[in-house]
Amino acid sequence: MLRKIFSMKLGQLFAPKTHTNSEHKEIPLSDDESIELRMLAFLRTRIDPADFSTTENEIRTEFRLYQRRYDNTSSSAKLAEDLQFLATNSDLSSVFLFHGDGRVREAALGLMKGPIEIPVVMYGLVARLNDWVPSVRLAAKLAFDRCLPVTSADKLTPAVWQLILNAGRWRRWSDGYSKLLRSVAERQDLIEALAERVASDRTGGTGMVLRTISQSQHIDVFLEPLAANAAQPHIRALALSYLSARRVWWPLGTLKKVWIDKSMGDFRVVPDFGSRPISVEVDLVEIIARSVRDRSTIVRREALDAIAKHRSNVSFQVLMSETVSMLTDDPNPSIRSRLEFLQNAVRVNH
Repeated sequence: MLRKIFSMKLGQLFAPKTHTNSEHKEIPLSDDESIELRMLAFLRTRIDPADFSTTENEIRTEFRLYQRRYDNTSSSAKLAEDLQFLATNSDLSSVFLFHGDGRVREAALGLMKGPIEIPVVMYGLVARLNDWVPSVRLAAKLAFDRCLPVTSADKLTPAVWQLILNAGRWRRWSDGYSKLLRSVAERQDLIEALAERVASDRTGGTGMVLRTISQSQHIDVFLEPLAANAAQPHIRALALSYLSARRVWWPLGTLKKVWIDKSMGDFRVVPDFGSRPISVEVDLVEIIARSVRDRSTIVRREALDAIAKHRSNVSFQVLMSETVSMLTDDPNPSIRSRLEFLQNAVRVNH
């Protein structure tokens, strides 16, 4: 009976606003639906990864999950009620993860133990690694270590995709970005799911995602199919450049100083990259021969750069001659300048 009364009281306390959010589907609420179900239903409507970064403010506003005075109740009493409600409904830790009070966020993170079933919750969890409250960041690290290994790849993929695009700019989480990337790289099923999306995705940021997940050796088997069939030309070109170099490189999320003139103290700051050799063997001649015929100029250009890179390799001599003949009439200036270089190389070899 006491719990029922308490739930009714908190149901009024966290009652959502009555207006409809025009940017999202209206949450269907029945009169007898509990506040717990309403909160979870709200999170489940956040299915577009592009909306993940705005969910925090939306859920705080929708369910009044922030610290303030109202109904003559002090902030400390409000905090106690929130913490008690969370303790009584531990399954709502995924909701109170977005609370405006750091003490409630910390408590919610401490209750998160099992697999995460809602992608936006994983995004919110990793965002807490960049929380402005140090104790919340610590709680988030512990929750991250508990939840990531047992969360399925299909729930992780949308969140990880958005985190790769956004989280590199976060500055409060010290080694949090590299920790995230290492954890992602260890999950073969997650890398496979991300690679499949890279192959088919037509939105911006896909190249950044491919470069980022390339630190994992699990991506190597996907480079050849990406070079041949990825939907976006710059992805095909990037995969081809990796195969040609026999190495992959990825952003570390940090910056380094590069001296222009040390005596004058002149330098510039550039992104820092890691690299590693590719772990699979491929028929590079066949791959480049296919890319030379690609419909995209940037892919053909990358293929010509690859031929030039390997022009001293005897196995590339026939391909080099055939390519010069095949692309003679290509109208693109960048293609023609590379062909001139290869024509000179063919004459020297003969």
